[in-house]
Amino acid sequence: MSTSAFIYKGLSQESLDSEYNNLNKISNAVEIINRWERRGDEACARLPCKLDVKYGPDDLQSMDIFPINKPMGPILAFIHGGYWSSRSKSIGRFLAPFYTAAGVNFISVGYRLCPAVQIGSIVEDIRNCLDWIFENAGQFEGDKNQIFVAGHSAGGHLTGLMCSPSGPTYLKGGCSLSGIHDLEPIRLSYLNAQVRLTLNEVNKYSPIRVVESMVPEEVKLPPIIIAVGAKEGREYLYQTNRLIDVLNEAKQPVLKSIIEDGNHFSVCESFCDPSSSLSNEMLKLIFAPRF
Repeated sequence: MSTSAFIYKGLSQESLDSEYNNLNKISNAVEIINRWERRGDEACARLPCKLDVKYGPDDLQSMDIFPINKPMGPILAFIHGGYWSSRSKSIGRFLAPFYTAAGVNFISVGYRLCPAVQIGSIVEDIRNCLDWIFENAGQFEGDKNQIFVAGHSAGGHLTGLMCSPSGPTYLKGGCSLSGIHDLEPIRLSYLNAQVRLTLNEVNKYSPIRVVESMVPEEVKLPPIIIAVGAKEGREYLYQTNRLIDVLNEAKQPVLKSIIEDGNHFSVCESFCDPSSSLSNEMLKLIFAPRF
């Protein structure tokens, strides 16, 4: 193969597309997602919850709140994946039983999707949702001064951005699960047919690039856990390692979590597995921060 066929870091178009095609890489991916939906339905049936709480005029600008019904409990807002163009907040509901049992108000966040909107509008949705939570936490007895954010895949990207200088100052911490922290390979891949990223958007909305532009110690960012599965492939490992590197260079608090034998979907399941180091690190971040 000639070097002219390489379009990104020595990868051909086919190879780059393959790196980010998780449905093809993991044979039972659809089955896993369907299981999340079923477990989410069970969570809604068993737990106190307020579904489809609006933070904007569009139907997708809504959230599902699972309150612990105890005053001044911490809050975890979770952002679903789907490469900014598919899925909904319903796939995050399965995480609620673990976190509410631990004493954390859990919120699964919905947002508008590409190609109906550009990625900047999605970023705005997440910021508006977090602002709504901050301003209205008293409605479910949550502590507005203890708001954390987490997300998977595209939700990990949005989490990384919210925990960067682009995010709100009131966040106390976050966790990016298999997040996309540099959008350039997405712009060059098959995914851009739906996401429609421009080079300007890559620079503006890539957490890695936003943090790279920081003056070290100019601002204090919330601590963030960056998690990835050991079997996710070179690109997802790059996305993880590079964000950790730039956060370290900017002297910001970050913790790396590698899920051994983990793939793109089992990482998310580890986030609510009581035996997982990842879920325990998240609870430590919420209840016993050491950064």
